[in-house]
Amino acid sequence: MAIKEGDRVRIVTREVTLDDQKNGSYYSHMGGLVGVVSNYFGPTEVAINVDRDSLQSHAQKVHTESEKRMRTKFIEDLSEAAKAMLEDDEKKFDVNYVVLAKETDLEKI
Repeated sequence: MAIKEGDRVRIVTREVTLDDQKNGSYYSHMGGLVGVVSNYFGPTEVAINVDRDSLQSHAQKVHTESEKRMRTKFIEDLSEAAKAMLEDDEKKFDVNYVVLAKETDLEKI
């Protein structure tokens, strides 16, 4: 199929196998996720930057809450001088949701 960085992909929905469980290479919650290939490490390791709106609602909530906490921690750890140098958009950065998948579990869209 020749997946490359920048390709828009969907993770296929399938049954989790014993090999998946042993290697941690596929989980049922990954099926149906959509995103863009951010890194291609090889046929067994493809990093997908997942679109937030393709996450299930509870995963979206957890991700959003984690993002808020990361922003708060980032700002709290800066000196006042460093805070003053940041633009508003730099204080409200987005946190990526990235998963690793096998190339065989991906379909281009």
